[in-house]
Amino acid sequence: MIPKHAKHNWKLVNGCCLQGYIKCDYKTLIEVFGEPDAECDGYKVDREWVLKFGDGTVATIYNYKDGKNYCDRMV
Repeated sequence: MIPKHAKHNWKLVNGCCLQGYIKCDYKTLIEVFGEPDAECDGYKVDREWVLKFGDGTVATIYNYKDGKNYCDRMV
């Protein structure tokens, strides 16, 4: 079951940490989870989804230090 996409809520994701990686393209992420939350740090993260499962478990999907925001600053 695909979890409900929750609008970004910093209280929800507080304490989340890396658990693994997803290898797929951006288009697939949008098809499965919808548009990413608009709010992100604008530096190390370009796009982020916050997911809340029926049992209350919260997960985030995001790129970290490999997108335009971060890599363009390194040039």
